[in-house]
Amino acid sequence: MPEQLLTTPVTLPATGWVDHRYLVLTMEVAEEHSMAFNLLLYAAEEAPRMTIRFGLLPRFPARVVIDLNWLDGHVLFPGHRVGTLKVVCHGSRILREELTRAVLAPLPCAEPARFRLTDVLFTDEVPEPLPLP
Repeated sequence: MPEQLLTTPVTLPATGWVDHRYLVLTMEVAEEHSMAFNLLLYAAEEAPRMTIRFGLLPRFPARVVIDLNWLDGHVLFPGHRVGTLKVVCHGSRILREELTRAVLAPLPCAEPARFRLTDVLFTDEVPEPLPLP
């Protein structure tokens, strides 16, 4: 992915959801404060069927690991990894085959907040966290 600062939602690739166990987003908040994000997951409905909300620490590159087994709706608070803050899964179960769209959306801040999304990867292995700064 191009290394640019983003302030608006990003539509994620439509392929890879069925064939792999994990979605890995390599991200960094480019502000002096933490930021919260929603991963909005859509099926046939107009509104997202499931939302995975997570936070990131400021100026701390991190790998956000989403276990795609969470989409079956059995986990509310899946835990977090180095560089991330609390993760919460909201909504109803969604089969991976039903996914029509996935959007990574920053939650509103007092001012437009900037972030980097440098990699989107589907994998079957949990990646190591990025090195500490």
